[in-house]
Amino acid sequence: MWSATSGIAASISSLIAEQNRRLSRALIKTNLQYLQLLLTGGTVNVLGAQFTVLGLRRIAAITRAARRELPRGSPIRGRLDQVIRFNELAQKNFGIGGEALAAVAEPIKIRKQILGGSRVPLTSFAAAVAVAISLMFVTVLLASGSLALERTENVFSRLVRGPVSRVGLLSEKILLAAAVALGVSLLMVLVVGTFVSLEWGRFPLWLVALAVGGLAFGALGVAIGALAREVSMASLIVFALLLPLIFVALVPSGVVSPWLYDLARTISALFPFKPALRALDSALYGEGDLGGPLVHLAALTCGFGLLSRLLVGRLA
Repeated sequence: MWSATSGIAASISSLIAEQNRRLSRALIKTNLQYLQLLLTGGTVNVLGAQFTVLGLRRIAAITRAARRELPRGSPIRGRLDQVIRFNELAQKNFGIGGEALAAVAEPIKIRKQILGGSRVPLTSFAAAVAVAISLMFVTVLLASGSLALERTENVFSRLVRGPVSRVGLLSEKILLAAAVALGVSLLMVLVVGTFVSLEWGRFPLWLVALAVGGLAFGALGVAIGALAREVSMASLIVFALLLPLIFVALVPSGVVSPWLYDLARTISALFPFKPALRALDSALYGEGDLGGPLVHLAALTCGFGLLSRLLVGRLA
């Protein structure tokens, strides 16, 4: 009984509060109209009778015209100057008063901003992000570390003096790193599938996205390994480069200024993480087109592969 009574009382209080807000907004609107009338002048209807209000702006014009008609030595000019100054001050204060009343009418405003991004559930998208990050770090660290280790011990230079070409050796490292990362990432997807709903009928697409993404990350890894002559330096470059890339790639539209968002998109397009995430999102959940990210990853694979070949030839 007490619960029902308190619920009715709360409903009545909420209804009264809403009506008070509506009445307050109506009164403030009426006051704003009167302030505007006093400022600019016009005709007002009070209880059926019409009155003409001169308005501060018309009063100022009339006062200035009357002042110009008076001789320079007239004492009335000084009094009219006081009226003109008072009129100017009143007009400024009327403008401030109108803004204050408008602020009181709606003290808190909500600005809505629609953010662009994935339409899959947050937990599912987080699973795709986790798989993409794992694929990236495993592949890049393995490819860069193996090449940097061989360069440190001069194994790479001895191998390329034989029948193995630089391009062939770099390609083998990319393929090896991608194959190992594919197995690790696929195992991670299977584990994640026990907690997050996945479309198991798209399993072949999972393999394609993981394989192509692994090749792109492998090419990036060998480029870093070609640049760094030591394993520790390669690992440092990997973490210093990839962690900011993850942050930049996950910035949604609408939360930053347009030029900063365009800059983030440009930087993300130059590295494999963002297209790999899009490919995994599409392969796992059918979100968006899969062909575009795969073509993007293939282009990055060729680009970083060519860069690694140039760096090996220049720094070997």
